[in-house]
Amino acid sequence: MGAGYLYQFIRFTAIVLIAVMAGYLVRNLIFRKLLHWGNAARTRNEDIIIAAVRGPFLIWWLILGVYVALEVTPVSRHLAVLLDKLLMVLGIGSVTFTCADIAVGLIGTNAARLENAMPITSLTGNIARVAIFSLGLLLILNSLGISIVPVLATLGVGGLAVALALQDTLANFF
Repeated sequence: MGAGYLYQFIRFTAIVLIAVMAGYLVRNLIFRKLLHWGNAARTRNEDIIIAAVRGPFLIWWLILGVYVALEVTPVSRHLAVLLDKLLMVLGIGSVTFTCADIAVGLIGTNAARLENAMPITSLTGNIARVAIFSLGLLLILNSLGISIVPVLATLGVGGLAVALALQDTLANFF
């Protein structure tokens, strides 16, 4: 009984490690080609997207490796459900961070084209980052089975109350 669990653990770990190593090789191959291909024709926006995707690329391969290992290796139902939820949270979180980095980078690049945009750039970037992180958090809560309808209703009513109460102050601030 103990040897069977050890074999399953080694098989599970080997599949995950193979996936991460494959992801590392694929990442090096793809991003090396992207950096050399069209170096003169590439825009700043493309550089922002490449830099934002390069970081979580290995996390996505880790998620793929754990998912494949769960499908191939027999594990207990409780562990499989727990790992499925963990993979979902990790996947949504990494995509959220990637989208936030891309949005803030694009805002900074496009705002640099405008005159006198420097103070607005950081404020707009922070607002975009908070909005994307809030959306990601709501998606994570929804994927975990927590109802987000009351949270959305509360945020809507609270946002309306704050906007009406601070209407003059926010007008002066912006």
